[in-house]
Amino acid sequence: MSHQIVLHHLNASRSERLFWLLEELGLPYTVKVYYRLPGGAGPPELKKVHPFGRAPVVELDGELLAESGSIVRRLLALKDAPGRENLEDVTGDDSAFWSHWCEGSLMTFFQASALIGGSSQAFLAGAGGPISEEGNKSVGDYATWVTTNVLGAQSKVHLQEIEAYLAAHPGKYFSGTDKPGEGDILMLFPIRSLFEGSRKGKFEVGPATKAWFDKVKARPAVKKAFERLAKEEEGQKKSNL
Repeated sequence: MSHQIVLHHLNASRSERLFWLLEELGLPYTVKVYYRLPGGAGPPELKKVHPFGRAPVVELDGELLAESGSIVRRLLALKDAPGRENLEDVTGDDSAFWSHWCEGSLMTFFQASALIGGSSQAFLAGAGGPISEEGNKSVGDYATWVTTNVLGAQSKVHLQEIEAYLAAHPGKYFSGTDKPGEGDILMLFPIRSLFEGSRKGKFEVGPATKAWFDKVKARPAVKKAFERLAKEEEGQKKSNL
């Protein structure tokens, strides 16, 4: 059975990991790219696709799917996908844990830090109106304190938990097996940000985590995924000029 799949992708967003899953499954798909506004928010066009106005959103055989974890589960349920055997057969306890932990724990701190950092900079730049020199310093001091001593400290604890698990399962994925699973697909986005994205150099990352990332990047489907992502972003941006 062939499936009609459209991936609605926002640049620099969680939707990048769905490129990996779709390539791993060997499913043909089309991509609609949306570009962030200067302040970092998604464009209003995304709300025409889904009320959340966020990405990823996937159209699967005419049905609209939202939320990364839910989308991943639905795509993994397509047992007729040509590359389904490349991934964990049935989502095990480890995969289920890490898929929920990724968004429910780790990304909570990552996202809060990004929100406070970005919003405080906008506020200091005048988004909230004129601000005194004293107020300017207070806002800056607070943002630095909370992102470093609260959110940053918790992020470090969470990264240590990742390292401990992977060190205890050398050469394995977050599924605990030789095949990546639901948890690996979800964890790609935050871990990639530590090596190649906005969080590069901000945290100490252990060798087991680095080994996992290198192992994932070496997969042919991941290479194809990021080639496709770059091609779609660049090509559609040019066509919109």
